[in-house]
Order: sequence, then structure tokens, then C-alpha cells
Amino acid sequence: MSDSELLIYQRVPLADAVYNAKLATGLHLGYRTDSQSDFVPLNHNFGVLYPKATIDEAGIITAKSMREPYVFIMRDGTYGILAIRTEADGATDHSSKGCVLYFQTRDFVHFHEHALLRLDNQLISVVSATYRSATDDYQIQWQRSTGEYFQILRLELEADNDSNPEPIATTNFVSVPQVTCGLDPIKPRQIVTLKAEQLDYLVAKLMPPKNVAIAVPEQLPVSQLNELKQTTTTAYYSDQTTALKQVQWYVDDKQIDEKVAIEIYGQVLQPQFPFPIAWDRADPCIGYWQGWYYFIATHDDDGDKSLYIRQGRTIFDLVTAPEIKILDVDQYDHIKDLLWAPEFHVLNDRLYLFLAASPQGFEQERAHVMALKQGGNPLIRADWQAPVPVIKADGSPLFTKGITLDMTVFQVLKKCYVVWSQRQLDPVDQGAWLYIAELDTNQPNKLKSKPHLLAQPLYNWENNHTFVVEGAHALIKDGVVNLFYSAAATDSTYVVGLLKTEINANLLDASSWEKSNYPLMSSLTKIGEDGPGHNAFITDEQGTIWNTYHARLNISGPRSSAIRRVHFDIDGQPRLDLLPDFDLDPNLAIVKTTLITTI
Repeated sequence: MSDSELLIYQRVPLADAVYNAKLATGLHLGYRTDSQSDFVPLNHNFGVLYPKATIDEAGIITAKSMREPYVFIMRDGTYGILAIRTEADGATDHSSKGCVLYFQTRDFVHFHEHALLRLDNQLISVVSATYRSATDDYQIQWQRSTGEYFQILRLELEADNDSNPEPIATTNFVSVPQVTCGLDPIKPRQIVTLKAEQLDYLVAKLMPPKNVAIAVPEQLPVSQLNELKQTTTTAYYSDQTTALKQVQWYVDDKQIDEKVAIEIYGQVLQPQFPFPIAWDRADPCIGYWQGWYYFIATHDDDGDKSLYIRQGRTIFDLVTAPEIKILDVDQYDHIKDLLWAPEFHVLNDRLYLFLAASPQGFEQERAHVMALKQGGNPLIRADWQAPVPVIKADGSPLFTKGITLDMTVFQVLKKCYVVWSQRQLDPVDQGAWLYIAELDTNQPNKLKSKPHLLAQPLYNWENNHTFVVEGAHALIKDGVVNLFYSAAATDSTYVVGLLKTEINANLLDASSWEKSNYPLMSSLTKIGEDGPGHNAFITDEQGTIWNTYHARLNISGPRSSAIRRVHFDIDGQPRLDLLPDFDLDPNLAIVKTTLITTI
């Protein structure tokens, strides 16, 4: 493949519930090769880069947006991005007067936001930069809001010892080229040339892969039918990844007993679930305990007043299994409202249910733990002990100036961690932030360490309609902790983000974690599933990992439960956007091989 073109653009805002200005002002990407006439949007046409919000001493977060992004190649071959910071609504940001946003990326997937770059003492409306190899310096040019043009030359971009900016003529200003393309309505900014390998990586990360081949052995030696049922095939995808899939072979015992080589056909199986699997069930979670799968979720259709579970030998059994009530707000004096976000977790060979509940109203919502009695049956209400609130290591309440909820648990290198969402309401509402701590597995309602701040809703997709990060759940694979979380309001703006770190890192240190600059699931992931989020993971009997989440059937639908297979990209990162149509090409689903009986 020859060099390809990467389009840098912003979107024109749509309706507030669809794709508003806070999202549209992010940096978006599209690509085309020499064989294409139109640009193809990447990342489902969702932005990939957003500036961080600011936080004052009281913990009040102020969202920020950007305009006029400009991309340039830096001395080391990476890409720099300069932009004008604005208020969230696009108004002038006087707090950044004379400064511009400065980002750096090696691949347009992973971004680093540097400190504001100071250029002037006046408001700036447009900025550009060029690395000049002949003089080994950077030429930075900009236009003031009053219309004048200036430039400075710097050996390093972040140098802050400039003399006065040099006025330049308008004709010398490096302007952004005009771009026309088939992506409308957008605000084109630039076209950047990429090498084939750069584009291959970008597409592999920001486009859902497609099934392109199925590989089966040319011969299958078996001695009995059950062995044949255990064989798998390998599905290959457009991003060079693979996945194992079961096959239903069209053969019987009689054919195996004939002890001759025969050609047989089979159907590659593609387990998938309808949307939704349960109406009015938010925050779904599936647990596995003593040979059974259990489903539980927030019960939106009764005002979050009760919790029911379903039991099944397989995950598919849960879709049609009856619901059994195990808790409601009439059962205990301290549990009277808002039974939210229940999660099953097994600690020291005991089954626990982590949930949030309140004695009265939203302002008193607290994280709780409910234990199944020794030898108890999860379907029997009386076999569950009363929920108890989570406390700190010293026995004091977890938090007294607001609410705690959405507590999840995961274990790494013989340590147990909890992550929860905490919202300070007194003296000011800070929005919901994520916290992490070690947990005492011998007393699962008690922390083993002090709480540590993990993440705040700093990006526009995290603070859209409200400042919230919540609903975390971990998927650990190949030495990496992938901590997914949900953000924004629980309407159509709800999205899923990702924090990740190595298992041997200091998990209690927020700087050990890398946050994605864009969501991994949004309303653009699958049209008709709006506001997807509050996800959790479960592994089935074949080893397939499933993502449970809730979404709305179109914007106005109720929050309802869904399940989709988790795929892993070329970096081993879980991706949540592989839809059934791309997971298996129907034209490749029928396979054949030669059966050889080994009896």
C-alpha cells in the first residue's frame, strides 16, 4: 500500500441527545487510501482527543473544549497538536489567555497533553507550528483575536524564555488548507500523509475488525464423537487478530465406527444474544458459583426497590430463567431505598453481593456488602445475610460528606482491591470520582488501606450532562489490568472509558494508570443502542469472555441489559465494539475437513 491520507476534523454539533458541541469539538479522524475517493471515519465518527477540564481548590471541575486544532511533525518524528482552548460551550477561555493547548502523539491513538504553551499576553484565535530541519527549530505562528499575526522561533516548543513575538505579514502566516470530503457535516482542518504501516495500526485500533477467514485442520483424527465436539476452529480478522470458535459437525457415531477417512462438513457456531436480554434491567452482572451462572441487575421498573437473581447452567439459560427476589426495601430498617448496581464476587470461597443502598433518598446512598451464608443457596432469600455498609480500615464510615456506590472487586498478585464511585455533596457538589483501596478479604466490608483518588471526569465525554465517572469493572489479561468504567449521565450520553496498568504496578497510585482519551463504547458503537454502559465481564464454559452492559433501545427507551462478546485487538486490549455481523462472516460459516477414525 502506498502512503495514505489522514483527515483531521471536528464535527458540526447535532441535537444535544445525539452528539452535542462538547463532543463535536474533539479532534476526529478519517482516512482514505489511493483507491478511495471519500474519507472513512475512524472510531465510529467519535472524537479521539479532548482537552482536560480544570479543577479549582474546592474540587469544582470546569469542562473545556478546543477549536482550530493544528497537527505538525516534530523533531523526533512524533506529531504535535496545537489548539485554542475554549470554555465547554465554545466561548472564549480567558483563563488561558496568550496560551494554546499542546498535545503529542506517536500514532493518533495514544495522546499526551502537555501543560499550556504560552506564546503571547493577548488572546489567540488561530495557531500553527512547523519544525524546520534546516535550522533545527520550531516556527510557531498565530493570529491574535484582534487580527494581527505573530511568530516566534524556538529550539524547544516548551521553552518559555522568548523575546517579544515578531509581527509578520498576513501572507506569511501558515494557514490551514481547505479540505473537501464526503464526511458531512464536519469542520475539516488538515490532511496528514501517513505511511502504510502507520495507517494499518490506526485502522486496527480504531475500526472494528471484520472476520476474513476461518481455518480448520485438513484432517481431524478422533476416536469417538465426543472428541469431535470439542474441536475448535480459528477465526481470522482484518486487524490480524484471531478468536477460537466452536464447530457443529454434521456426523454421527455410525460414520465414526466405519473407520474410514470421510469428508465432513460443519457449521461454525456464533453464540449471540438479542438486545435486550432483559427490559428495565440496568447495571447487569453475571457471576459464577458452584457450577451455576447467576444474573442480577438494578430493577428500574419498580423504582430500584428490589433485587432479583436468575440462575442457569449456561449464560444462555439466564435469558429465559425466572427471576427470584432476594432483597427489597421492606426487609431491613437500614435499607429503604435505591438498590443500585449489584455485583457478585467470590472471596475466600464465599459468595458476596456488593451493592449500593440508602436508608432514605439519594443523598444517603452508601456502598454495602451482603454475604451468602455458609452452605447457602443464592436463590433462597433467607440464606443471604443482611447488607452491611463498607467501612474504612479504622472502622469509621467510608465517606460522610456525600455518596458511595458502584463498588467492584478484583484480585491481583495476592492482593484484593476495590474501586468505587464517590460523590462529595457537602460543602459543594464535586461530581462523582473513582477511588481505589485494598480490601480485607476476611472482612469484605472493610478496607485494608486508605482510599486513593483514581480518576475524575475531566474529558468532555466524561462530564457530558453531568460530572460522573462510575460503574468500574476489571478484566485482567496478559499481565494488564483493564479497568473499564462508565461516564457522563445515564441518558444517551453514557459511555464506557478505560483505565489500564500493569499488574506489578502500584495500583493505588493514580499515576500508574493510563486513561484512554476517548470512550470504548458510546451511542455510536451500535445504532439503536443508546447510552451503553455500566458493564461487567463473565467467562463462559468454552472460555469466551462476555461483556454485560445496559443500553437504551433508541434515546427514549428504558435502560435494559445486553451481552456481547469481548474481542482482543492487536495490542491485546479488550475491545467492546465487535458486532455479530463482523464477528463471523456468514459466507465463511460452513467448513469442511477430513475425518479420520483412530480406533
